[in-house]
Amino acid sequence: MRERLKSVVLCVLILTSMFLTTKLLFGQPYWETASPPAYKQVTFGELRPLQEQIRPVLRLGEDDKWLQLQPWDEGYQAAWEWLSWLFRPRQVPVSTTLPEFGGLQVRLNFMLPVETNWWVTNRQLRGLEILQAAWFAEAPQTIWYQTASGRWLRGELTLPEQWEEQLPALFAAGLELRTAAAEELALEPVSAGVLLPQAVPELAVHAITAENLESDELLGSFFVNPALVRRIEEGDGAEIYTDGQKGLRLFRHGELEFNAPENEPGSAPQSLAEILKQGAQYLQLMGGWPDHLYLQKVHRTERSANWEQRYTQTLVFQSVQKGIPLLSAKPAVSLYFSDRGVINYQRQIYLLGSPTGTAEPLVKPQQAVAAVADQLAAEGAEEQLAAVSPVLYFHSFVTRQSYARPAWLVELQQRQAVVDGFTGEFITWLE
Repeated sequence: MRERLKSVVLCVLILTSMFLTTKLLFGQPYWETASPPAYKQVTFGELRPLQEQIRPVLRLGEDDKWLQLQPWDEGYQAAWEWLSWLFRPRQVPVSTTLPEFGGLQVRLNFMLPVETNWWVTNRQLRGLEILQAAWFAEAPQTIWYQTASGRWLRGELTLPEQWEEQLPALFAAGLELRTAAAEELALEPVSAGVLLPQAVPELAVHAITAENLESDELLGSFFVNPALVRRIEEGDGAEIYTDGQKGLRLFRHGELEFNAPENEPGSAPQSLAEILKQGAQYLQLMGGWPDHLYLQKVHRTERSANWEQRYTQTLVFQSVQKGIPLLSAKPAVSLYFSDRGVINYQRQIYLLGSPTGTAEPLVKPQQAVAAVADQLAAEGAEEQLAAVSPVLYFHSFVTRQSYARPAWLVELQQRQAVVDGFTGEFITWLE
């Protein structure tokens, strides 16, 4: 009886083994062909089109008086669409020099050389990267383009009737500027001159609040599988989330920092269009791209002597609210990445609240320039002055109540300085 029971158990084990072996060999796909597990990808808002990421500063001037429109200004879109006629030359532009006309003129200045075919399809400009465009009323059917190398090209236009007559109305809301004389500035201006506001602006102190992003949604966008993420709480209240390869740090004051060292170095160079498309995708996945966030700077590092920094790019963004930039010690958003993905991402966006008092006039911009000149002299450094503009600035954020004060942003060729708008005292250099 015992021997018969052993035989039955043995037969059951053999049949079970054969069944499981068959299931293993033929019932499951190979790992290489198996479908990966599906996880929900969290996104924030819609993807920003390439045409909306970089746009020029528009200026209409005569003699030393100018009207300026920035991409965030009222009336900018209509003016930009009308001025796009300047990118429709009839033939391929030819090399030339820029004329010294003194009458009515239009200037379009890009932050870096770009292809105008992003906005206007014209085979005459295909492959040409333009840094600046200049139109003069003294030669109304001619346009001058400055290329990435600084060379000027001349093209012939066919502008619609009443084109010139529309310009004053399109620039009616523009900021009134004037070209400053070199003798009124404590620093040597760049060769093109420096534009200052015709009237000293009046600004008020504003309350600010930190951007509020849902941590659960952030984790879902930064990590494919949240189940593998480990949470660490630091002594200052910051929270760190990591899956062993990349990490996300959330600070109590609203700042976040993401690092993925495995994506450095980059293995291939990228065009400007590819850089901007990737930047827009990363912002969409990493907190979103608010309407008040504007691209400020693009920096590419290629073939660096440091092998770990080959083929990388940095995008820097600034926040512009109520028509004026809101600055702090760090940029609102900075994105450092390569063709392999994000390497470092920092985000510290604040929202402008109500004014805490009445608007008051700022000190004259010349006083702000003088304060920066004194600081440079103390450091034993020399710089040329590029631009001066009003901003709102705050040094640090306090959880309960923080304020942004009016200030002057003094831009030099190599760096930027912030000067208190009410006292004229030097505050700090910006990163």
